[in-house]
Amino acid sequence: MPETVRLLADTRVLQAQVDLLKASIEALGDGSELEAFRQELRRYLDRMRLDVVHGDRVTTRGADGTLEVRYVLRFGADFERVLAAFRTRKFDD
Repeated sequence: MPETVRLLADTRVLQAQVDLLKASIEALGDGSELEAFRQELRRYLDRMRLDVVHGDRVTTRGADGTLEVRYVLRFGADFERVLAAFRTRKFDD
């Protein structure tokens, strides 16, 4: 009898990163000095959608014998670059 395997994507970390990014963007407010950063941010956001990586992997076997593999998804290095820009307020790098 073939074994049943369920692959699951846990997006809770990814959603927390999106929420953090959203709050950081909203905190920028308005100002012409930030316009260059907004343009750069658009480029980062476009790249970030291609920079989703899987972190932890949890494998369990259910009572019915089903093998469940759960991957935790998160943004990679580009997300960290954007957050570093928010933290340092160096928007022109």
